Amino acid sequence: MNFMKKNTGLIIVVVFAAILRLINIDKPDGLWYDEIAIYSIASKSFPLHMMEVDTQRFLLFPIYYIIYHLWLIIFGNSDITIRLMSVFFDILSVFTAFFAGR
Repeated sequence: MNFMKKNTGLIIVVVFAAILRLINIDKPDGLWYDEIAIYSIASKSFPLHMMEVDTQRFLLFPIYYIIYHLWLIIFGNSDITIRLMSVFFDILSVFTAFFAGR
């Protein structure tokens, strides 16, 4: 209970951030180009083919594709679950910003 009283502002901000990120997460238009491109890399065979395709396209951090690949294995590959990884890390960034500013 003391945690709730002490961090009420953080809890309100995190809930608000989650609501903003979850609005229209299942939009009927399908995936955007960047979501399709990242999915196409992360869904390749683990991890060598992912890195080979990444060097030809974006040169992003390889750890992102490894985490994304594991996310797809655990939660599946529907449009919503593909977008939920971004929501998850966005909400973690709110926590990180709070504790970094503290």
